[in-house]
Amino acid sequence: MTPVQHTITDVVVHRLLKQEGAPASVELRPTACAVNDAAVRLVERLCSHYADRSSKGYGRFEDDEATYPLPYMLKEHVVERSIDFATVSQQMMTQLQACIDEEAEAGGFVIIARITEGKTDTLWVAVMGEALGTSITGTLDIIDCAHLDFSALKAAGAIHSDFEKKFIRAEVAPWQ
Repeated sequence: MTPVQHTITDVVVHRLLKQEGAPASVELRPTACAVNDAAVRLVERLCSHYADRSSKGYGRFEDDEATYPLPYMLKEHVVERSIDFATVSQQMMTQLQACIDEEAEAGGFVIIARITEGKTDTLWVAVMGEALGTSITGTLDIIDCAHLDFSALKAAGAIHSDFEKKFIRAEVAPWQ
C-alpha cells in the first residue's frame, strides 16, 4: 500500500491548562508555527500514529451552529477566508476549554494542523501531554527538557473536506 502524501499548510500549538477542581484556562499562541522540519516530523508522526489506530469514531457536525459553532468557524476559514488559521485555532480552543470544563478532563498541549492528504483537505487536532526528558547542551552539560509524550496522547481527531469545501466526515480516536 502506498503511503498518503501529506502537505502541511499550517500548524499551531496551544496549551490547555486544567487543575483538579479549577476551571480550565488556555495559553494561546498568537500566530501559526513555522512549518519547519521539526513541525513536519511532529505532524507526520501524529498522522502515522492516528492511522495505526483501529478504534476511531466517525460522525457529522450538529445542525445547531449556535450551540456547536465549529462548522461555522471552519467555513469562515476554509470557504470564506475571512479569518486566518491562527484565529480559527484560537476560536477552537475557546470551544475546547468549555468542553473540558464540562467533562473535567485533564489539560495538555493541543496541536492543530491543516494538511492536504491526497485530494482531501484535513484539519487535525490532537491533545497530548508532556514528559520530562534529558538533554545535553553544547557544553556537554546534562539538563532536563520537557517534550511531547506520544504515550500521553489523550485524543486525536481529523476533519476531512473535499476540494469543493464541503465537510465530509470527522473522526475522533480517544487514547486514554
